[in-house]
Amino acid sequence: MQSATVVVEGYLSGTRVDTFLSRHLRSYTSWRIHRLVRAGQVTVNGSVATPDQRVFTGEVVAVTLLEPPDNLMPAEKIAFEILFEDQWLLIVNKPAGLIIHPTGKDPSGTLTNAVQYHLDRQSDYPGQRKPGIVHRLDRETSGVVAIAKDHLSLRLLSIEFQRERIAKSYIALVEGVVTDDEATIDLPIGRSRGESSALMTCRGDALDAKPSKTCYEVIERYPQHTLICAKPRTGRLHQIRVHLATIGHPVVGDPFYGMCGELKPDRAVDDPPISRFIRRQALHAAEIAFTHPRTSQWQTFSAPLPSDMEQAIYATKMRWSHRLLTGSHESRWRSSPVSQQVPCWSEIQPQGPPHECWKPTFHRRHHTTLSRVRRDPPRWLPSSTYRCCRHDQHRRDTHRQRILFHLPIAPRRVHSAVSPHRSPRHRVEMRCRATVPRITVRCQSTLRKRRGDLHGHRWP
Repeated sequence: MQSATVVVEGYLSGTRVDTFLSRHLRSYTSWRIHRLVRAGQVTVNGSVATPDQRVFTGEVVAVTLLEPPDNLMPAEKIAFEILFEDQWLLIVNKPAGLIIHPTGKDPSGTLTNAVQYHLDRQSDYPGQRKPGIVHRLDRETSGVVAIAKDHLSLRLLSIEFQRERIAKSYIALVEGVVTDDEATIDLPIGRSRGESSALMTCRGDALDAKPSKTCYEVIERYPQHTLICAKPRTGRLHQIRVHLATIGHPVVGDPFYGMCGELKPDRAVDDPPISRFIRRQALHAAEIAFTHPRTSQWQTFSAPLPSDMEQAIYATKMRWSHRLLTGSHESRWRSSPVSQQVPCWSEIQPQGPPHECWKPTFHRRHHTTLSRVRRDPPRWLPSSTYRCCRHDQHRRDTHRQRILFHLPIAPRRVHSAVSPHRSPRHRVEMRCRATVPRITVRCQSTLRKRRGDLHGHRWP
């Protein structure tokens, strides 16, 4: 037989004794507490309490627990990482794939069950303390979660969340290249019509739309993706995912929200993953900061980036760093006979003058050799990826040898001028600043076809 003693706080002054006890003994229902009061097992300052008696600040309430708790959370031994713990708070790092609390479809195997097992090991009897969930994360979102151990900490921390005095930061890998370094998304979010009530949208026909605001800043840009830090100012369901998808940059691997906020169709369990880089949505709750409910000190808690997101970021970065051609296209291109004489993408990054990097050779009649000439790209690449250019090599006093090769040219950074050596319709001088140092490139308009004869050599 267990007993508990609680001192009445100021915010619960004037409440009935059974209501007061049900707030602190959250593993017991109000009906079970009322039975204990009627049985004379509750005392206030040493006197037996009546069912309608009210308690006030500073009074000591003692209860003898004759019956076991009837609202007990099942405890399960599930491993999780603890970032911080004291007698009032528990900060954990939730892994991806673990749901926060039990639902109809998932009655067990949740983070709440795991925390209940952890609290029972610190208590005199099971159910003495119950985890207080202050905020939630999606199942496939990893990161830091704050959990209260007692009722007062839960109440004070909930007030901080309601008044938006909590600072949260999320790391997200999104589709596309975000142009703005910093921006704020201020769009109301509501439930989507005609779909599941769990899906949200920013469209004008959304149900029960509420004001929502998300600030973000770019951490690093990649050719086809962007790593950003999102800071939600409000706490709507799926807020970051919906806002980023609405502006045209959905989170990588998001199963619900696509480009421009479009809802994706339902997926089967055995369907392949959405993204080749990660098997879940690339969203991580990296940091949370708030005022401690008991010590009144501003504290910041952070969770390290999980390994799957680190691998996704690395794969996204390295996919275009060394070679332009990837996947099946690369294997098909590199296995062709022509590709044996073509340098890889990583080789087109000269550190000095062009003649020292490429080292071309010539035949007697100034025929360009095929050993260091970059061939035409395969037809499955877009035509804007490469341009047919000629580079002037100075030889002797006034004689020049031109070598035909291909360089990736950014259209926005190409500046044209008329060459003084020939008429404008024959040759145009351009400067390429894409991936090589300053190189003067000349386009020969006399090549009427991209695949024609050049000094007796036919292009494949």
